[in-house]
Amino acid sequence: DPCREQIHSAKMFAKHVLVDSNISSAPRQNCELHDRPLELFCSRDGTLLCVRCMLEDYRDRQNECISLDRAMEDGRESLFRSA
Repeated sequence: DPCREQIHSAKMFAKHVLVDSNISSAPRQNCELHDRPLELFCSRDGTLLCVRCMLEDYRDRQNECISLDRAMEDGRESLFRSA
């Protein structure tokens, strides 16, 4: 695996656990407040949100809330560009 060989061979990553980068395999959690799936991401403050959280607490930031899948894909692309 090129990632493990090039980056994770450094001592500082000795305890780093590699995870599957396949977005569809990522575990999903529920909101502690509403017990609904966390499926949104606020790009301003990095918060994971359920739909109710966005509608109740993030109304003024709705244009900064994107789907969690999109946020994960954007982050993955950013990592690949920086490597």
